Amino acid sequence: MPALKKSPKDRVLIGVIHLPALPGAPESRHPIAKITDHAVTEAEMLLGESFDGLIVENYGDAPFYPADVPPITTASMARIVHAIRKLGDFLLGVNVLRNDATAALSIAEACGADFIRINIHTGAFTTDQGIIEGRAHETMRLRKHLNSSVEIWTDLLCKHASPLAPVSLEDAAHDLVTRGQADRLIITGSRTGIPASAEDLDDLLEMGLDRDIYVGSGVKAENLGQFTKAAGVIIGSAIRRGGVAGAPLDIKRIRQFVSAWKSIDKG
Repeated sequence: MPALKKSPKDRVLIGVIHLPALPGAPESRHPIAKITDHAVTEAEMLLGESFDGLIVENYGDAPFYPADVPPITTASMARIVHAIRKLGDFLLGVNVLRNDATAALSIAEACGADFIRINIHTGAFTTDQGIIEGRAHETMRLRKHLNSSVEIWTDLLCKHASPLAPVSLEDAAHDLVTRGQADRLIITGSRTGIPASAEDLDDLLEMGLDRDIYVGSGVKAENLGQFTKAAGVIIGSAIRRGGVAGAPLDIKRIRQFVSAWKSIDKG
């Protein structure tokens, strides 16, 4: 497993930069320069409030491509990630929705990001984009070809998706680690903003997978105590106005969550 540029501490707090629609997307309203400035401003806000890292995703690009995004999306995200990377040395990730691991890895390698998030790395799932198949064979070979140290963080039975064939949480996790060679795993709820299961987290930790487990949806100040055994949380919706994904960041919500986070850390 490659080493992260900045080693995670006991628990890591990662904020999501929900990009507005990029050039070429149906809801695109702004030039890339304005989107970049907006993303950098959000990044500075979260880093200034003690977040350990950030992950950039093209959240506003719905409806999403199931796999390969067009070149304009890759180029736009590279510009944004590069601008955020220049803010300093912190954990930085890339997620190209819905499931373009090749673009995400290419952006991360070119811009100095530390990890990518892949929603579907192994297996086959029905989604609102149709059937999506994991492409671990391509992603891991590309990383090898690039001699890259970018980590592969993957969702486990990801949200907004259902496996084509029944599979247990344990079997899916085992396949991701042993056959997909994922570096770290992310558990989520059934859709954006829905909490993951604390019982699932306990079950995964008992498996002894030798992989960090992160919680990737539905974490709030009120339920943070259920997930203290996780290696960290990836938080997006709860720190935005009204708790809505894609809405502007809400400094009151951010500080409320960070206060809860620090309280648990001290405990």
